[in-house]
Amino acid sequence: MKQLEAAIFFEETSIATSDHVHIYEKSEETYVISFQNIQAGQPMYFKKGIELGLRITYGDRTYSDFEFTLLGNLHFEGIGPMEFLCDFIPQSYNQEVINIFKDWDNNNPIHWQSLPVKMRNAWLVACLYWSGLPKQLKKDSFVVQGPLVKDEPDFYCLMGEVFFGERGYFGQDLDGLDDCMVGFSGGQSQNPTVTFKDSDRLMKTLENTREKYFETIVKIFEMHNFKVNIQ
Repeated sequence: MKQLEAAIFFEETSIATSDHVHIYEKSEETYVISFQNIQAGQPMYFKKGIELGLRITYGDRTYSDFEFTLLGNLHFEGIGPMEFLCDFIPQSYNQEVINIFKDWDNNNPIHWQSLPVKMRNAWLVACLYWSGLPKQLKKDSFVVQGPLVKDEPDFYCLMGEVFFGERGYFGQDLDGLDDCMVGFSGGQSQNPTVTFKDSDRLMKTLENTREKYFETIVKIFEMHNFKVNIQ
């Protein structure tokens, strides 16, 4: 079942929906919103200057919800591809997140390890919308393989997967890691265990981002009642 939906709104009423949307900047303050396959209940006719809204959801979570002004007339008969010019998209919008949602809906075999850094950051956001914030641990012992981490995004992609399975989410930075633990401190036991394998290599990798990065990670886990093994 496809979970990605992009809906166009006029005066707070949904008038058309699509299972994919592509947005890109054409020039300064001019953007193109494009749909491969959009369905409307009836033909749409809107003049330049009309304000519309776009809400993008994945499952039951809203990824983006914003209003914009048409920069040209819009004439659409009801089903098929459609695109138009508008004046605004939020800075938080990331087309790569939408593309990952689309790949998941189409069961395309993608994995964070094969993605470039920019896409791995998008992967983390997509995982948040896929799984939501973690609520509890399903086991008491976890092993993090240091050699799999080549940069900071790698670390958080791996942590989400190790602790919560495929497309799991465990933050995007140190603050996020700490926040994720607040809801399940202690997990299924009083002292769950996390083991960092090849920790020297992991430490050197993360130190390229911030001094004492790995040391801070260990402190965060210990603060939330984890037993930390460094190997």
